[in-house]
Amino acid sequence: MTTQPPRRTGTCTRCRTYWTSGSSPTTRTSPWKGCSTPLCRAGTCPRTSAPTTGKTTAATWLGRKYEQQVREATGRKDDPTFAPVVYVEMPGTVTEKNMMGKFLTFLGLPEPPARVTMEERTDRVVKALRDLDTSLVIIDDIHLVRGTSSSGRDSANTLTQFSRRVAAGFVYAGVDVQDTNLFAGPVGQQTKGRAKVTRFTNYGYSTDAQRETWLSLVLTVEADLCLFLYDHPAQALAPLAEYLWNRTAGNISSLTELLRTAAADAVDDGTERVTRQGLELVTLDEVASEAEQDRYSGLGPSDGGGRAR
Repeated sequence: MTTQPPRRTGTCTRCRTYWTSGSSPTTRTSPWKGCSTPLCRAGTCPRTSAPTTGKTTAATWLGRKYEQQVREATGRKDDPTFAPVVYVEMPGTVTEKNMMGKFLTFLGLPEPPARVTMEERTDRVVKALRDLDTSLVIIDDIHLVRGTSSSGRDSANTLTQFSRRVAAGFVYAGVDVQDTNLFAGPVGQQTKGRAKVTRFTNYGYSTDAQRETWLSLVLTVEADLCLFLYDHPAQALAPLAEYLWNRTAGNISSLTELLRTAAADAVDDGTERVTRQGLELVTLDEVASEAEQDRYSGLGPSDGGGRAR
């Protein structure tokens, strides 16, 4: 079997380390040990949460911000041959074939004929990611890779082997990630040893530190969603931080949906700014609505997660 000569597959935007990839394993050309960017870490970062606590919102925000930073740092803002971030969602029923199919679809590659083996299918994805200098791969709904079926185990093993062939950091977002097949068996244990789990819960609002964190989140989401409004001043939602927490119970998913809907309504009605009056007209998801009703009726949590009004 022949092997490809080492090639440069990416440059860290922080420490400027050159990453090269040959047959195996992926290596760096300089011994930088203190850098924590996805490319230099070249590991996995599972993000786990209860449903609706914002793992998808956080994952897509991370991907967008990382791509912007890398394109600016490399001077490749409008380079169509460069894709620093790849984002895919796992299908409802995960198999090796449709899992790689999700990557093919994102990359705009044609679906190969049925006779193409799983190895060849994976090779095509790996080659595309190398050619595009991809340095961050985000896989959402990773919790769907679970169960005791052979297809679940095969999919988890394929994903683990696949991640080793790409000079990129991997972010796995899902519900109760630690219960998936991703960490099962000898191969899964190796993945687990390289991974750092980030757990998502609703934001609290009972301490100064929690309130500062929530305000920072509100302003970040505001900046991302409201830039297209002509008459929306920067940080206009700062005085509404507590109101927004009470509306959403500190849920980033509910916050994002609330501000997104209010911003769209502001365009439709011509006001071109998000206001409390406009926010009051937005109907939230059932979970946030029930939590809001509980707080106003005096049944809200009092164990440090937030405070009732």
